[in-house]
Amino acid sequence: MTKSIGSIIFLLLLTVSYTLNAEQNSYKRLNIFSYLGFSIQKVDEEIILSFKDKYKKVIVGVLNEDDPPYNMSMNGSGYYFEGIAADYLNYIFTALDVSFDIILFDDKDELIKALQEGIIDIVTSGHVYDSDFEHLSSIPYIESVFFVYANDYNTNVNNIAIQNGYIQLDDIEHLFNKSHVYKYDSYYEAIQSTVLGRSDGVILDVFSANYLLKDLYKSLKLNYFVDIKPYQAKFIFSKDNFLLKETFDLVLSSISDSEHLSIKNRWGNSFQAISEINDGLSLSESEKEWLKANNTLRVVVNEFNAPVSYYDKNDIFSGFAADILDVIKVKLGIDIIIIPVKNLTEVELYLKNDKADIALLSPSERRSENFLFSKSISHAYLSLITLSSNAVSSDFKIEKLALAESNVANDIKYKVFPYAEVKLVPNYLEAMDLIVAGKVDATMVTLGVADYYIQRYFHDRLGVREIFYDLPPVMISFAAKKKNSELISILDKAILVISPDALQTVDNRWRRNAVPGQENWRDYKNTIFTIFISSVILILASLVWARFTRNHYLKRLDITQALKYHLKFMQEVIDSIPHPIYVRNSKREIVLCNESYRKIFNLPLPTDDKFYKLAKMTCCTMVNIHKDYYEAIRDRKAIYKDKQLIINGQIVHIYHWFQPYCDHEGNIAGVVGGWIDVSERIRLLEELMLAKEKADNASQAKTNFLATMIHEIRTPMNAIIGLLELAIKHSDRGETDVESVKIAHTSAKGLLALIGDILDVVKIESGRLDLVPKDINIRQKITYVVQVFEGIAKQKGLELTLSFDSQVPSFVILDSLRIKQIISNILGNAIKFTDQGFIKLSVSILINDDGKECLNIKISDSGVGIPNEIKENIFSPFIQSHNNDKGGTGLGLNICYSLCKLMGGDIFIESEMDKGTTVDVILPLIISTQEGDQDSEIHRMEVSETILTSKYILIVDDNKVNRLLLSQQLAYLGHVVDEAASGKLALERYEENSYHAVITDCTMPEMDGYELARHLRNVEKIEHRHPAIILGYTANAQLEVREACIEAGMDDCLFKPLNLDDLDSVLKTYFSEEVKVDEGKPLISANHLTPCFKPESLERLLGGDTLVAKQILHELVTVNHADIAELTAAVELEESNEIRNIAHKIKGVCRMIEASDLMEACERLERFENVEALPEYFAEVKKQVQRLEEEIQLYLEKSR
Repeated sequence: MTKSIGSIIFLLLLTVSYTLNAEQNSYKRLNIFSYLGFSIQKVDEEIILSFKDKYKKVIVGVLNEDDPPYNMSMNGSGYYFEGIAADYLNYIFTALDVSFDIILFDDKDELIKALQEGIIDIVTSGHVYDSDFEHLSSIPYIESVFFVYANDYNTNVNNIAIQNGYIQLDDIEHLFNKSHVYKYDSYYEAIQSTVLGRSDGVILDVFSANYLLKDLYKSLKLNYFVDIKPYQAKFIFSKDNFLLKETFDLVLSSISDSEHLSIKNRWGNSFQAISEINDGLSLSESEKEWLKANNTLRVVVNEFNAPVSYYDKNDIFSGFAADILDVIKVKLGIDIIIIPVKNLTEVELYLKNDKADIALLSPSERRSENFLFSKSISHAYLSLITLSSNAVSSDFKIEKLALAESNVANDIKYKVFPYAEVKLVPNYLEAMDLIVAGKVDATMVTLGVADYYIQRYFHDRLGVREIFYDLPPVMISFAAKKKNSELISILDKAILVISPDALQTVDNRWRRNAVPGQENWRDYKNTIFTIFISSVILILASLVWARFTRNHYLKRLDITQALKYHLKFMQEVIDSIPHPIYVRNSKREIVLCNESYRKIFNLPLPTDDKFYKLAKMTCCTMVNIHKDYYEAIRDRKAIYKDKQLIINGQIVHIYHWFQPYCDHEGNIAGVVGGWIDVSERIRLLEELMLAKEKADNASQAKTNFLATMIHEIRTPMNAIIGLLELAIKHSDRGETDVESVKIAHTSAKGLLALIGDILDVVKIESGRLDLVPKDINIRQKITYVVQVFEGIAKQKGLELTLSFDSQVPSFVILDSLRIKQIISNILGNAIKFTDQGFIKLSVSILINDDGKECLNIKISDSGVGIPNEIKENIFSPFIQSHNNDKGGTGLGLNICYSLCKLMGGDIFIESEMDKGTTVDVILPLIISTQEGDQDSEIHRMEVSETILTSKYILIVDDNKVNRLLLSQQLAYLGHVVDEAASGKLALERYEENSYHAVITDCTMPEMDGYELARHLRNVEKIEHRHPAIILGYTANAQLEVREACIEAGMDDCLFKPLNLDDLDSVLKTYFSEEVKVDEGKPLISANHLTPCFKPESLERLLGGDTLVAKQILHELVTVNHADIAELTAAVELEESNEIRNIAHKIKGVCRMIEASDLMEACERLERFENVEALPEYFAEVKKQVQRLEEEIQLYLEKSR
């Protein structure tokens, strides 16, 4: 055997690819890329000759799927075949002196078929397994044991990923449940499933794992050894090719161990101890028991002790210690937990305090007092680190020395530097930082550590001044507390089975020695070769200059091209801007403009000769443009102004700007200008000014309206207050001033009518006035309105007549209330302004311009007429035709006009001074197909003079005072009353008894009035009862409430407070009888009036029954006490709905006695939205209730 001389090199055996035609198929050929530094063992010449007689050339088939590191061809995309199989093939064919070709196949079935049909001779194992087909195979050229690899030393490995066919399930069924084994088509898919968390671990042989994981998947770490048959890499032949098999086996058997190791080291893990996992440990029984009891080993390491132990940029534990601990983990079959700390002092503390089991430390006399040490796994000499400038200085003295705490150098520093001042620091890095900062002169660290940190962090700043070969080397061993002697013994035996060569290999892998050599003549070799180097430099300079000149020319061409591109790009950029932009030089000539600018002025392209001449004229179309241009250049400032631009004879409003620009010397070279069309903005501003003017006018109209309203309201109020004051004064002297009271009553009614008109005006203007059209008898309605005014007309001696055209139908669809309002206003005005003569009202049918029938209501009078100057604005608010003593507010006709328009009609006035006025009301005519119900007002007139027989009425209210009041009112009217304090109780009473009517409060706890009404109607339906009259009773006087009552099944809704006349009228509407009412009526007594409430209002509701009123007031105090207690609890719990219900209940009671202050406080509490304001509102209600109670007590005491 002859060894190849020289260093190991890689040669590329390049062969020309060609096409192999076999059975009409063509295949891609690959060149082999292999190691040639083998020491070839000679093969018997006869064997070679007999083999060459049969095989002139051997054809090897490979699959296009890589099987790293065994078979690799860049997945068929490359032109080379490499890997462990390639190295062994190259060795075998070199030993046999036979040529060969490598052919690539895309499909495994096609590869097997080619082998069986003799197209190829050999297949590398790779993805072809023993179970695929019947074949012969060589002896294994390499065996590789299996391990489980997982993320971050994951000990909970349940789900395992494997490559399909790579490992048979039968081989691992004793280790893993088949349902927890996931099969993938390739190594990469299996590995990625673990990296992405889809499986807990992946099973790989050690060579594949080392190749795949060392760069691509560093997060996967060796977890534990898998005790199954190792992976065997072999060559595969057809089933009858015994010659090829025997020859290959012979050559493979002859390969020396050193050559095997050489190939393994080229592709495998440099730490071969891992592959020698089957070496056993001779452990004692106590040591085995220790391992059984301690399956986890805590290792504390100094993370700033590279290259022994550190964390890399991916925060992965690395270094010499990491490799050693991997081996120990596998050897001992235990889990290892790494505990990183910042310095050696912390390492020792963790061991002393039992926070760790072992550590990597250097033995010393001091440490031996507390710790036991294993056999050393590495050693290094101490070195002296200084600034690079001091590393070779002969007269440099060490005065200040920085040493890492707990470093072994601390024990021997006085032998080397007995007089140096020592500064202790946490770790080596800080010691080196102090040297760079000039605070110390040097530090002592082991050579490996020095080399690592200097190369990475202090290159060219620190250097090794001296290596202390005369001092004992620093050993690195495992350390443990003295009580853990079994652990140290186990570690010694684990280290013992690792060969010294393997330990040295790992040590060298992490060391990078940068040891300075001794000064000798070689340091001055530059002087010897100065002339030679100078000559080379001159030659190189000439070549560089020539290349520089060529590159400069090429760069000029590139710059010219880039400039053209840049100019074109700039033009496209500014053309893409939708607003006009232009650039003018100092002579006001156009240099550049965009497409928008050219379109506005109809300019040709800049390539046209006419462009610059026409472009110069465009600046004249802008007002004062020249002045702004020179100002921008003179003052070197940007100018932004609104301007007017004349385009095609039209003025366009623009927002224009000038921005000066400078040349390379800093001189003003021209301006960049442009504008934004703001014509739309100007138009909007003008519209805004117009809208503001309208708003100001509306505000002024509102102010005038309020002023007029105040005047109109204060006038009747003055009469009411003054006359009532006179009546009180007369009453104090025992006189009765009935006339003053009557006049005040009339003024109050007028004030009420005025407020009604104001509300109608507000509703009409805000669009919230809704019409309620329904079937009405128009003849009967108008007749009723005329009858109302007959008495007033007779008093003034006027003739009031009414006539209907025969074509006028009886029943139409109109809003009954609004028809009455229109006719009443016009008829009232006619009577008011007519002192003698007549008033005629006629109703007829006319045809409008659209050919549709309309209802024409004409009212004529012989009054004073309307002046011409007022006639045009007669329908405006507060317009009066005469400033005389006729009175009025000027709202009547305005309301009539608005209502007519709202109903789709119109109103016209014709008038002549001193002769009279005619008003025509035109309304759309919609004839009803059915007769409407009798008008409620007319019906009430008919029943107002009837009396009722006693009715059995059930009243429902959760407020005792309300029940007492309503009960007394009904009793006064002669009815039999039954009471219920809740909806549930009322339902029970109704099921047991029969009632003519039920009057129920709408708002009650548990079951409100609406729900009660639905239940009552349901009872009537089930039991086939005659429906009772159900009336709602509430303080919330809104239309929506009445609609809700009717929707719930009620007949009507009554609003608090309800006087006897209204209550009697409502009951008579539903229970009318032919019995006349006695003309005598009980008078309402006048009682003492207190500031907080009005007892006379309660007496009025009770028909003057003072005794019952006092009983109610006394009961009211008790009820209020209970309500305040409930309200207090609800406020504390912040129950919003309960608070509002109780406040509403208190307010309902207050309406009977007109306790206005308490009512207002309750209304605020009902409307509260912010919880923070709740205490303030509650306090006000409580205060007013207390005040009311005090004044009721005072009133009761005075009236005894």
